[in-house]
Amino acid sequence: MTFNKGKKIKNILGELLVNYGYEYKGKNYDGWSFEKKEGHLIRGILIFSYRHSKDLISVELYTNLPGIPRYTAKKFASSMDGDLPNYWNCGTSEEDFEKALLKIKDELKKSGIPILEVITEDQIEVIYEDLEKALCENYAELSEDFKKRFSIVDTSFNEKNIENWFEKIESKKVLFEDSEEGLQLCLQFAAFITDILCAEMDAHTILKAREYDGKKYCKIICNKSAICGAHSLNSIIMFRNEMHVNKNFLKAILEEKNRLSSN
Repeated sequence: MTFNKGKKIKNILGELLVNYGYEYKGKNYDGWSFEKKEGHLIRGILIFSYRHSKDLISVELYTNLPGIPRYTAKKFASSMDGDLPNYWNCGTSEEDFEKALLKIKDELKKSGIPILEVITEDQIEVIYEDLEKALCENYAELSEDFKKRFSIVDTSFNEKNIENWFEKIESKKVLFEDSEEGLQLCLQFAAFITDILCAEMDAHTILKAREYDGKKYCKIICNKSAICGAHSLNSIIMFRNEMHVNKNFLKAILEEKNRLSSN
């Protein structure tokens, strides 16, 4: 028996999300979404099926802020029961689909919505255009400076090295504090990650003007996956005291690379 998945998502999740100001936007090629707009800031929740199996469903949190990575389910939820990480088993019946949505609803209420609500519009206002230009044009050279400073020799892209890199970075986290020197180090760190993205994901940089005020920032473009676009200098600066966010982003990139290689 067929049923309308979009209607179920709208009714079950919408019952919760409408109380927080989220509006159901319907379905597009990614999945079904809810969004809330405040000034220039858009907070969003995306529900989607696994592309190779319609009996698996997941959720991601996102914003329109340059550099704020998407939060996959495993970053805030713990009730996933699907055969793949990040996914719930939603079966093929209407009853099973509703059960999966109720689990997602509970996770959004407990952890997902609070994550989105701490992200504020003032986080998108600061754009250091001179640093963005330097990142866009000289990321390879700046990356070398960063690797020398933190004694990073092995740059093979794997989980063990990611852990090793961030162990060294965490040990000198105080150097990233709010100062001119700290900003320059954030620039080098952003260049290091940009260098990895360009090498591992066949990405490239462009200097892009922000639509509503024309301020220019370095944007990462990758034809293989949109995930690269989640990285920016702004995110490095914003999360300089929460290095695990940047580490999780690189791990997500590694997962995406491995997924693409297996297809």
